[in-house]
Amino acid sequence: MSPLLFNNYERPIFLFHRVNPRRDVMWDPTDPVLFERVLQFLQKNFTILPLDELIEAPTKRYAKPLTALSFDDGYLDFIEYALPLLKKYDIPSTMFIATECIDLQQPIWTYLVDNLFFHSKKTALNADALGKLPEHLLRPKWVNGEERNAYGRQIKRYLKTAPAKERNSIIQELKHQLDDVEIPRNLMMTWADVSSIRAQGVQVAAHSVTHPTMDTLPDDETIKFELQHAAVRIKEETGAVSKYFSYPNGSYNDRVLELTKEAGYDAAFAVGQQSFRKESHDRFAIPRIEIYNGSWVKTLARLTGAFSLYQKLWNK
Repeated sequence: MSPLLFNNYERPIFLFHRVNPRRDVMWDPTDPVLFERVLQFLQKNFTILPLDELIEAPTKRYAKPLTALSFDDGYLDFIEYALPLLKKYDIPSTMFIATECIDLQQPIWTYLVDNLFFHSKKTALNADALGKLPEHLLRPKWVNGEERNAYGRQIKRYLKTAPAKERNSIIQELKHQLDDVEIPRNLMMTWADVSSIRAQGVQVAAHSVTHPTMDTLPDDETIKFELQHAAVRIKEETGAVSKYFSYPNGSYNDRVLELTKEAGYDAAFAVGQQSFRKESHDRFAIPRIEIYNGSWVKTLARLTGAFSLYQKLWNK
């Protein structure tokens, strides 16, 4: 008997970020042992297709539910740890690239903020230089690292919904004030690496330029830049045409969705923690189910559809 709670008309698309055996307090990667166990489970219980084929497959009942695998951002450890296992089990995948991270060779801004607060030894910030902040962020002084990290988590939550210009300004000021911390290097692929994984059969697609929260961007031109320039950079550096776009943090609104269509993409992906239904989901707001590092029980809940079912029942 199948362990899946997904029915045969549902097409869960699973989302990963990093795969690495080394623990990272900023963002714990999926352990390769867990990742391989996930692949074995998926291969046994699903028909795993390239993303293109899954989206376009006709709406009908299949012997086993369809699924596809995607990765966001463009982390270098994909090549060392994820790709060999994908090739071992002959499983296709799509990598969505945040192009500025590749250009600048630094991780996405959320990781940068976490890294600054975790590694700095400073005990205060000049709040006035950070610009206009909410009341609870106006007194950045700490007696220990735990308080500093707690403040870092608070300001990161605020920055996720702040306008892009304000967010970028604050991050630059944080780098300036917490200058006892080096920017992490060697975490992201180079453009040569992106070309290499493409040559090995991995589909490459766009994940924005600067990894913003798209529904907070202030105007159409800024949104268009994130949508269009990401595809341009990928084409310039690898020759790949980006058919698809994945929204950073899964964030979009009606205007972002419409501009994504106008930018020439064939489909776009969010998060949503539910399976894709071709007959009911907008192909420019296709949900994915994120897989984190964690216990097998929690991972299995996402792989089988138990977590998605719980969400549906809870939100009723």
